Amino acid sequence: MSGDGGNGSGTTDAPTTAAPTTDAPDETTTKPTTTTTPEDDGPLAIGEAADLSDSKAISVDGMDSSIFVLTQGDGGADVEAETGTYYVLVTFGGQGVSDYESFVTENATLVINEREYGDPVFTYTSGFTTFTAAYQVPADLTPYTGRVKLETGDVSAAWEFDAGVIESITQSVSYAVSSVSVPDAVAPGAPFGIDVTVENGGDPMTFLGQVFGTRAAPVRVRQDVPGSDAKTFTVAAKAPAAGDESEFDVTLDWGADSISKTIPFE
Repeated sequence: MSGDGGNGSGTTDAPTTAAPTTDAPDETTTKPTTTTTPEDDGPLAIGEAADLSDSKAISVDGMDSSIFVLTQGDGGADVEAETGTYYVLVTFGGQGVSDYESFVTENATLVINEREYGDPVFTYTSGFTTFTAAYQVPADLTPYTGRVKLETGDVSAAWEFDAGVIESITQSVSYAVSSVSVPDAVAPGAPFGIDVTVENGGDPMTFLGQVFGTRAAPVRVRQDVPGSDAKTFTVAAKAPAAGDESEFDVTLDWGADSISKTIPFE
């Protein structure tokens, strides 16, 4: 099974091993340093803050891109990815903006080549003052111009991308999970390995995924994969208790797709 548009992650048996610190490339924690009135001063630079009201302000502090994004889920973190897409990551700094997800979703859009993208998802590591919105864009997008646009009704602002930002948000996407191998049989509760091969025909990426069906699932997967290359790695896991079952299913899910395998108990 293959996903040709995606995102990335590594290996660990316990959920604690793949801390979701960066489903996304580096998030900056730079606080807004300059507050300005956009209507008077024109486009803002990255790091400048737009003055809102009631002593509130918001800034765009960083930009990046990723195939996969970790978002908050009921069990911790969920992997977001779709075939044929990637994400442009916009890190905002907020002063006094409490419900930032609603505020950004309703008022901020990503504009690339004069086309607008909205409805972002928010990364697992987003906090109260620094948070990252992930805007999904087509995998074949070639950015030439871009900005983040803010329209609140009272405030109109835009953060223009310079050449460095444009370069940081490009992402050549062409990858596939070409193989998932498991043992012929495993004893109940015993450790075992899941061998995964990812073929990457695009830019270097971090493969993200989760393994379900094992003891202490989900097992977080995070693995760096070089560009124009393939990488095989092993996810360490433990079999569940057998109970009355003679076999169990394990599933590798990377957001854009999944592969399941059945393993008999010894």
